[in-house]
Amino acid sequence: KFFLPKVPRTIIHRPRLVERLNQSVRLPLTLISASAGFGKTTLLAEWAVQSEDLIAWVSLDRGDNDPYRLVDYVVNAIRNVLPDPKVGALALSLLHAPRPAQISEIVGSLINDLLSIPAPLVLVLDDYHNLDAHAAHDVINFMLDYRPENLHLVISTRVDPPLSLARLRVNLQLGDIRTDELRFTYEETQLFLTRLIGVPLSDQDLVFFEDKVEGWIAGIQMAALAMHSINLSPSPSELHSFIRAFKGSQRYILDYLIEEVLNRQPEEIRTFLLKTSILDSMCGPLCDAVLANAEGSNREGEVQLTRSELLFGHQSASILENLERANLFLVPLDDERIWYRYHHLFSDLLLQRLKQTQSEIVNELCLRAAAWHEQNGYQENAIGYALKAKDYKLATRLMDQIKVNLWSHGDVRRMQHWLNTMPEELVRSEPELCLDYAACLTLAGYFDGAEKWLQFTEDSYGQMTSSGRQATLRATVMVPLYRSASARFHGNFSEAIALCENVLEQVPSTEIRYKGVTLLFLGQAHFFAGNTDKAEQVISDAIPLNLASGHTAAYLGVCHDLAQLRVLQGRLHEARAIYEQAILSVKERGITIYAGTEYSGLGDLNREWNELKTAAFDIQKGIELAETSDHVFFMLDVYLSQVRLALAQKDWEAAWSYLQKAEIVVRRCPTSIEIENLRTWQARIYLAQGNLAQAEQWAEKKVV
Repeated sequence: KFFLPKVPRTIIHRPRLVERLNQSVRLPLTLISASAGFGKTTLLAEWAVQSEDLIAWVSLDRGDNDPYRLVDYVVNAIRNVLPDPKVGALALSLLHAPRPAQISEIVGSLINDLLSIPAPLVLVLDDYHNLDAHAAHDVINFMLDYRPENLHLVISTRVDPPLSLARLRVNLQLGDIRTDELRFTYEETQLFLTRLIGVPLSDQDLVFFEDKVEGWIAGIQMAALAMHSINLSPSPSELHSFIRAFKGSQRYILDYLIEEVLNRQPEEIRTFLLKTSILDSMCGPLCDAVLANAEGSNREGEVQLTRSELLFGHQSASILENLERANLFLVPLDDERIWYRYHHLFSDLLLQRLKQTQSEIVNELCLRAAAWHEQNGYQENAIGYALKAKDYKLATRLMDQIKVNLWSHGDVRRMQHWLNTMPEELVRSEPELCLDYAACLTLAGYFDGAEKWLQFTEDSYGQMTSSGRQATLRATVMVPLYRSASARFHGNFSEAIALCENVLEQVPSTEIRYKGVTLLFLGQAHFFAGNTDKAEQVISDAIPLNLASGHTAAYLGVCHDLAQLRVLQGRLHEARAIYEQAILSVKERGITIYAGTEYSGLGDLNREWNELKTAAFDIQKGIELAETSDHVFFMLDVYLSQVRLALAQKDWEAAWSYLQKAEIVVRRCPTSIEIENLRTWQARIYLAQGNLAQAEQWAEKKVV
């Protein structure tokens, strides 16, 4: 009860938190509050070893809810660290009298004894969450209200105690250390796991692992135990496979969370946790809708709710607040405490338990979530839940409603993810879905894969005709335009130009949206073919059309092409004005994803003007934006901008790194001409480094 825990051999020292404790323990109360396994006791042990204060330690358990027993332990813990045997002697005699005195009298006598102690005394109450009796909390509140200046309390707990925390906080008398501070940082996670398994993870695997464990120390330990239990070899490939498969349903994680968290909850809370585990994020009304429809649904095939579910009524918001106060692996997503999510590993556990025990209701719960999101205007989330419920008809209907908006915002990844989730035979049976999939693959640079889906679209032209004129027109225009982009990447510029010109002849003059898009593709084909005069003429015609049609993506595309032309012509200040205007337009429309290449273009200009710091800022901004889009056209541009900047800075490591990134992108299409173009950049880096032998080898290969 009274001995400080030993500092673990594998401890990761945390000087920033030890210093926080050193400052905090000068306040009346320090509260360390977090879920199980976040290293609260270990942190206190590390701090205590280094502290010069007198530290009285009590490890609490369920039996300490008896206020007399609790006071007995507190008095003895204090007496153990103080040299004066008179301190607490009267309190003990009052405690153990045939007829014990009132608790307030006993604690009052202890406080009077402490007044004479010259040095600060810290009373640590570890595992305070084991106390749930009001009488026990009253003892601690009394101590806080009447404590002498030299007494400081430290409470470690999984649940915020019902003490006078708000008053203490307002009066600046409370030190708080919570989950966000206790989480391991990225570096601490790597160091701790390396210490446990003997080898470091690759940067890529560490990012994936950290996203799963979210700094949860016990989770990292459980992962290491699991590796040891299966005699995992330290080879990078085996570690990679293990990390990618790691989740909350892994046995050690499962056992820990069930024993330490789930089984300690009342039945109603366990039910709430399990039923809401299908949600990626949650708020009170959403949880109400998932647990029970307001009127009680009678849809055919809907699973009836249990009594414990119906008891919640419309109380989910208050339940979420209570779960957060209880540190029950709930993460707030906003400052107003409206939206939350579960810790990823806890969510894995809950969902697995739900599927094991009540798999028949999972789809219905997902459909309720989809319905709530659709009704409240969160169409994209509704699609996700419809796909989870395998209601592909609903998902397709919802996708049709928002896909034009998604295309205009350049959200290729999201659309591709949805289509990948659907059965291939279903996508093939819907011509518009085939074209959507081809569009995603084309924009991402998977041209060979896109061709298959363009062919499926063509094979279903007859079926598409029955869907309406706009669907047919879209296919008629976009199938050859996507093929023209592929032809351009393969170096077949004449074919790319011919495909676009053929579309121009077929598109009615009234269809300015499709006419403008076609001119965008045609202008790019001429530009990359080296026909700069023709490209300028086409681009000049495309700008007003795309502006008039409201097709933001196409408008910004042709503006970018015009800026590139101005750079080639040496009209750099005109190019800068175009880039800056494009960035302004993007910000006004709230679709910054398209600004990546504009920022990198500005960076290229600033590099030309030897403004390298400004160039570095612009290009880094461009890379961040372009990488969120996954557009091959964007990413290739920004990576090569960074290569050019790195050469100017003589940062050879960065030059090779970003050239490699560019090559990974273009190799999505193994037959792309861009692969050969990137090899010329290899030669430029060799020459810049003074590596003439390597540059000469490259030149000899080109001659052959």
